[in-house]
Amino acid sequence: MIVAMAMALADAHALLFYGYGLAWLERLGQATLLLLLGGITGAAVLGLYRLRVWGLLLVMGTSLAVGLSALAGALAVPMPVDSILIFTSAIQLAVLAPLARAALRGARTPAPPRQRV
Repeated sequence: MIVAMAMALADAHALLFYGYGLAWLERLGQATLLLLLGGITGAAVLGLYRLRVWGLLLVMGTSLAVGLSALAGALAVPMPVDSILIFTSAIQLAVLAPLARAALRGARTPAPPRQRV
């Protein structure tokens, strides 16, 4: 989980960095998606840090959105950053999928202890 949190935080920083750079250059149309995804990813990392299920699901959702957006070429980032975002999104989804499955299934109640006769 720490690996996924570190990657999500790095993704948020990259998205906000490039989004702010484009906004500073007055290309707000290209910066909107970057700033939106960066802000949501930052909030998701906060929820994951606090060990909340909503944080886990939001990190997975935003990593899927970032990966698909980068794969489609919708993000206004340079080519190496595009590939890195796709790679880190795939790793985050692979690492967090078993944890999300366990969280959504709920905790199993232990069997009552057997009584000796």
